[in-house]
Amino acid sequence: MRRSRLPLGNPIADTITNLEFSPRSNNLLVSSWDSSLRLYDVEGSVLRVEAPSVAALLDCCFLDGDVAFSAVPTVVLGGII
Repeated sequence: MRRSRLPLGNPIADTITNLEFSPRSNNLLVSSWDSSLRLYDVEGSVLRVEAPSVAALLDCCFLDGDVAFSAVPTVVLGGII
C-alpha cells in the first residue's frame, strides 16, 4: 500500500481533536488544542481560513459544504448552557 503525505502550510501547534472532509468539496476542517479552527484546500495544500477561539477546540463538523461548527468547553463560556 502506498502512503501519501499532504504538506499543509501553517502547521498546527498542538494536538488535533478532529478532522472532517467537506461533503461538497476537497476542503478539510481541522480543530485542535491550540484554539484554532482551520479550513484547508486539500487540492492546493493551502490554508483557506484560520479562526481563533477563546479555548481549545474539542470537535468540529460540517453542517453542509458551506457551514462548519466547532465546540469549546462550556466552562470557558461561563457555565453550563
